[in-house]
Amino acid sequence: MAFFIDTPADPSTTEIQSPLTLECYDTKWLTEDKQNSNWKDYECKICNRLSNSAVELRCNQHKPFIVGGQCLKNYLQKNKQKCPVNGHAKCEYSPGGYVRTLIDRLVVCCPLQYEQSQLRQSQNEPLKIMCKFKGEIRELQEHLRQGVCPLSLCKCEYEEFGCREQMFKYQFSEHRQSFQGQHLQLLIRFIRVLQQQNIQLQEDAITKQQLLDLLQKKLEAKEKEFDRYQSEQLVATQVERMIHLLNTFCCCWTGCGSQE
Repeated sequence: MAFFIDTPADPSTTEIQSPLTLECYDTKWLTEDKQNSNWKDYECKICNRLSNSAVELRCNQHKPFIVGGQCLKNYLQKNKQKCPVNGHAKCEYSPGGYVRTLIDRLVVCCPLQYEQSQLRQSQNEPLKIMCKFKGEIRELQEHLRQGVCPLSLCKCEYEEFGCREQMFKYQFSEHRQSFQGQHLQLLIRFIRVLQQQNIQLQEDAITKQQLLDLLQKKLEAKEKEFDRYQSEQLVATQVERMIHLLNTFCCCWTGCGSQE
C-alpha cells in the first residue's frame, strides 16, 4: 500500500502528489502490545483490518458490527447493496463517531517505514530506520501530507529539464550531489534548444518581414495602378463631356444658319 504526500515541505523538492489511501489501516502499524490493546473491537468485518472512517452496521438481522467506510462502500456497490454480514437486503448503517475517536487515538508507526522494513527483511538487508514517527492515527495524515516524512517519494527538481529520477526525500541531497554532471548537461542541452528556437524564431520573423515588404510593394503598385485608372477615367469623362458640348453647339449653330 503506497502513501504519498500532497504538500511539499521543502520548496526545492517536488513531491509526488497522490491522495492518501481510504483503505483500512494495517494492524501491523500498531506500536502498542496487541495482546493488551482492544484493537480487535475496531476490526473491519469486511477486510479484517483496523477500520478507517469506521461505520457501524445496525441491521435487525444481526448484532452490531464495525466496518471501514470505504470497504462498506465498495462492498455495497459490488453486491447490490446487500449486507456484508449475511447477505440480506436493506443494509442499515451509521457513522461510528465514538469508535472513530477511539481508533484515532491508537498509536502507530510510519507506514512508509514499515513497508521499507518489510522490504529489507525480505531481501535479507540490514534494517535501516529512516522515519522515527510514532504517534496517534489522527496525526498520521499530517505526517504524510506535510512532507515531513523522509520516506516520501519525490521527483527531481530538474524534472522539467529532463531528469526523470525519483527518490525518497532523505535521498534528495545525495541525488543532487551525485547527479551534478548530468544536471549540468541537461541544463546545457536545454539552453541550446532555447537558442536554436530563438534563431528559428528570428529567421521566421525575417521571412515574415520579407513577405510583408513584398505585399506592401504589391499594394503600393496596385494603388498607383488604381490612381492611374481613376485619372484615365476622369480624362475620358471630361473628353466625353466636351464632345457632347461640341455636338450640342454644332447642332445649335446649324439650326440657326438654316433659319437665316
